[in-house]
Amino acid sequence: GCIGASSDWLIASKFSPEALEKKLGLGFVRIGMDELLAEIEKKDYPENEYTRLFKTKSFDPQEVEKALYVYGAIKRLCGKYQLCGVSVRCFDLLDTVYTTGCLALAILNSEGIYGGCEGDMPALISMAVLGAVTGEPMFLCNPSRFDTKNGTALFAHCTIPVTMLKDFSLNTHFESGIGVAVQGSFEESDCTIFKCEGDLSRFHAQEGHIIDTPFSDMLCRTQIKVQLDDFSYFLTKPINNHHIICRGRHAEEAEAFFRLLES
Repeated sequence: GCIGASSDWLIASKFSPEALEKKLGLGFVRIGMDELLAEIEKKDYPENEYTRLFKTKSFDPQEVEKALYVYGAIKRLCGKYQLCGVSVRCFDLLDTVYTTGCLALAILNSEGIYGGCEGDMPALISMAVLGAVTGEPMFLCNPSRFDTKNGTALFAHCTIPVTMLKDFSLNTHFESGIGVAVQGSFEESDCTIFKCEGDLSRFHAQEGHIIDTPFSDMLCRTQIKVQLDDFSYFLTKPINNHHIICRGRHAEEAEAFFRLLES
């Protein structure tokens, strides 16, 4: 499902509901932002291990509570529409309820409901595919910096499932300076970077190694540095901007999945 429209600045964000149903057996529903805002007004959310964990962190408790109202609202809509995944036009929350969806999406992804940002449906479909293939939690992120001389790429975003992290703190959302974002740190590990087109006609799966969790206040709050052998895909024909990263080496499984789709 998608709450609101795709964000206006997204590039190559089109997708095919027909391909989604034909190739994956998944349906699609679009939900209005007004329905989400009405749910947020209920100011209610389920207490669970993740909501309790976020409330133990050192951050303005009123801001955390406000962000948890967004989580409760999206969780109820996922139940109402039987969604296994949802993308939210989250920047519309900034000037309506004065918070962000970062914390909500972090919890949903930790619970196994694929949660994506900015109404980006190809990214959400990529999360569903990679999640089904690997069983791993996933980081939806932006490739932000490339250092081809030293063979590293920096990926960043303001939300991530806490089940991927060694530890985390809370910060504000990067672009707006408001709300609650997740600033996480990783164990060093192998990883897979993945993305597919919104009609499943093309995909990219590439393995790397997470070597560091740096931090710059000029980027989204969770930042990882990945060792890569080849940058040609990113510098020539990347599929959109958002990419999906999970732990472990899973390129072969992703390639096998798409061979099955074509057979």
